[in-house]
Amino acid sequence: METILVVDDEGPVVTVLRNVLEKNGYTILEATSAETAMQISDDYLAEIHLLITDHLLKRCHGAEVAERILKSRSRMKVLYMSGHNRDELITEGSLPPGAGFLQKPFLPGELRRAVRDLLDS
Repeated sequence: METILVVDDEGPVVTVLRNVLEKNGYTILEATSAETAMQISDDYLAEIHLLITDHLLKRCHGAEVAERILKSRSRMKVLYMSGHNRDELITEGSLPPGAGFLQKPFLPGELRRAVRDLLDS
C-alpha cells in the first residue's frame, strides 16, 4: 500500500483528495499548511511515496515544501496542483520542469490517473 502526503491550505480540497485516494487503496496523510506537512514528514517513520501539494500555499510555494521534504525522502515523487497553467508556472520559475502537474479543477478520474502514472514512472 502506497502512502501519499496531501497538502492544500483549503481543508475541503484535502478532504476530497483523501476520499478519492483512500477509495483507491492509498494511505493518506493530510496537511493544511506547509509547516504541518513538514512536521508530518519528519514524524512519519514509514515511506511516503508521493507528495501532492497545491502550487501556492499561504506562506510559500509547494515547490519549497517539496524541496524541504525531498532532502530526507529523495525517492518520494511530487505532484503539483494549480488553477494556473503549467507552462506559465514553469516560465515564471515556480514549478520545476518535468514535475508532475494537475490543473485545477480536475475530475476524480484525472486525479487517480495522474497519481498512478506518477507512482509507476
